[in-house]
Amino acid sequence: MAGFSEAAMSRRLQTLNTTQQSVQMMSMWLLHHQKSHAETIVKVWLQLCVEGMLLVKSMLYYHAQEIKKETTPVRLINLLYLANDVIQNSRKHCPHFMGMFYENLEPAFRHVSVHADADAVVAMKKILRVFRERQIYSDVKVDRLMNAVTSSLTGIRLVEFNIELGGTILNTESIQKSRQTPTTPPNVGKAVDSPHLSTPTVDADSPEPKKSKMDGENFDVKVMTKVTEDVIALLKKLEDPPSADAETRQLIASFPETIANPALLKPITNESQAVELLKKIKEAEPVVKEYCKRLATEMEDRRSLQLLLPEYFGFLKASAVRNDEMLRSVREKVEKLEQEKISVKEHFDSLPDLADLPSSALPPLPSLGELFKSDMGIVEKIQEIEHEISRTQKNKATEYHLGLLKAKLAKYRQQLLEPATKGGTSKGDGFDVMKSGDARVAMVGFPSVGKSTLLSALTTTESVAASYEFTTLTCIPGVIEYEGANIQLLDLPGIIEGAAQGKGRGRQVIAVARTADIILMMLDAAKGEMQKTLLSKELESVGIRLNKKPPLIYLKQKKIGGVKFTHTVPLTHCSEKLVMTVLHEYKIFNADVVFRADCTVDELIDVIQGNRVYIPCLYVYNKIDQISMEEVDRLARLKDSVVISCEMKLNMDYMVEKIWKYLALIRIYTKKPGSTADLGPNDGLILRRGATIEHACHALHRSLSASFRYAIVWGTSAKFSPQRVGIHHKLHHEDVVQIVKK
Repeated sequence: MAGFSEAAMSRRLQTLNTTQQSVQMMSMWLLHHQKSHAETIVKVWLQLCVEGMLLVKSMLYYHAQEIKKETTPVRLINLLYLANDVIQNSRKHCPHFMGMFYENLEPAFRHVSVHADADAVVAMKKILRVFRERQIYSDVKVDRLMNAVTSSLTGIRLVEFNIELGGTILNTESIQKSRQTPTTPPNVGKAVDSPHLSTPTVDADSPEPKKSKMDGENFDVKVMTKVTEDVIALLKKLEDPPSADAETRQLIASFPETIANPALLKPITNESQAVELLKKIKEAEPVVKEYCKRLATEMEDRRSLQLLLPEYFGFLKASAVRNDEMLRSVREKVEKLEQEKISVKEHFDSLPDLADLPSSALPPLPSLGELFKSDMGIVEKIQEIEHEISRTQKNKATEYHLGLLKAKLAKYRQQLLEPATKGGTSKGDGFDVMKSGDARVAMVGFPSVGKSTLLSALTTTESVAASYEFTTLTCIPGVIEYEGANIQLLDLPGIIEGAAQGKGRGRQVIAVARTADIILMMLDAAKGEMQKTLLSKELESVGIRLNKKPPLIYLKQKKIGGVKFTHTVPLTHCSEKLVMTVLHEYKIFNADVVFRADCTVDELIDVIQGNRVYIPCLYVYNKIDQISMEEVDRLARLKDSVVISCEMKLNMDYMVEKIWKYLALIRIYTKKPGSTADLGPNDGLILRRGATIEHACHALHRSLSASFRYAIVWGTSAKFSPQRVGIHHKLHHEDVVQIVKK
């Protein structure tokens, strides 16, 4: 690019024309050279502020002098748009340059105003609007420029400027941001047609305009929606237009000027210079071609937007008319209602006074004792709270109210499960059986889903099975022998909806289920989803949490010190205020509370209650011979589910394997010193997964751990076989252990 000098800048300003390309090329040239002349510019700017020198050898002041020399309105408009383009493109990369430029704008605008015509007034208005709307300069600085213009304009030009100014620049809050490119000079001689600038007046004698599709009567919402979406889409595309791509423009400006101006080819006298120029042309061609294509697309978008905006503003006017009509209709209805209200009040005032009637003519009122002779029961209170929770909208404003309701609901449910008599003379007819074997599995389900049939098929116990409901009326135990373990299987009576409130002996059934290691939920495959939802709800309401882990909440009550609440992870479901509300509902005023996970208020209530049990659950879908194969495949793929048929004995072995997996049991063999290991089918110890040598010692004899010296282990838990280990060594399934005492 050609070097910077006052003569070069003067020559370029002389060739500046009204096209957008000319303005942008000149702007890029100025921005390119401001980097190397920044110190000179700052120095000259300071001299201008302090001394007011008239002859300054700098780009900024020279530009202001060119405006003062020029008196042709078209040239003035071009220089104004050049200044505007330089300011906007230096906003991000060199804001100091934009600040220096501002000091020359005020005298420049004052000089343009002296020689302004109608088009110059429009140009100044347009630039000032862009300065204010896009926050290029502060409102105070824009007001200074406006004062410079209004103080220099006189006569009709001042009136035109004030008309253009009204409702657009002064009232910045009531307009939308313009998406036009302010670097594009306006067409000289054409009037500006914008719905923001003025509202046309209609003469009383003029004919009534024809109604269009945007009138209030024929208002088409779908068309307006489509037009609005198109306008928004175009505005989004023009948020970052190619014309504002400073990086590409600076790249184009970095190429030699001889590429774009054939008049500068005369200095080329030899082949090497021509080859070098041709190389630069080939380098610049794809960049310029792509940039021109993007500019053409931008111009098409701007033309489309220019065509859509009048229709869009017409829709807005029609919408306002329609809204006025609707408001007028509503006001008429309100007036009618007010009249009806007055009429009703008059009729009410005309009614006789009951105090004047004899007492025998009135029915007797109920006494206070009759009204409150029976208090609301716990079940009714639970139903009332559940109804209140269901109709309360969940948001930030209601989370404390919901937390309080959930805490009260948990308290009432706990009271419902407690025995009704406190004297201890009668505890009800329970049917719990002694826990035996290595693990306990409880079958829970609705009546006639196949629990008794499954018990008879898996164990040697015969449970009465029939086609009618409530065949089983008590708890019937059985034993499953698998992998050397004895698994106790309980056939519980069928429960019904409302079992948590005691219906159908539901409390006794659920009390036994709480003691199980896993729950086998028997479901009818034909209506399994409905039964699964109801049973899960009943078990959840009495403190049984299926397939869940205890929440990571630490709660320790104290005697003094108040409540200390901390959390180690960010919380999204609970806040400190909500935690305090729930604790106060339970009369807890001194405690340490630590959240180690993002837990909910329900999990906090579970920790406070302290009587929740977390039990694995296996959902068993029976009677699959009565549904389609597609439904069987869908049910089999559900989490924690298995499909069987007790009548046809389908998939029974797989179900037992799943039970073993959910029980998490391991079998350990023992070995005496100097003899072989006891590997018989009935030998070995059954322990929980994760058990250590210490657990094995307790299983063999209570006092063995006290005299323990070391153990020798053969199996997958040992790094090598045999391995000498300590008492805290974790055992694996089918390990062989030899214990050596002191």
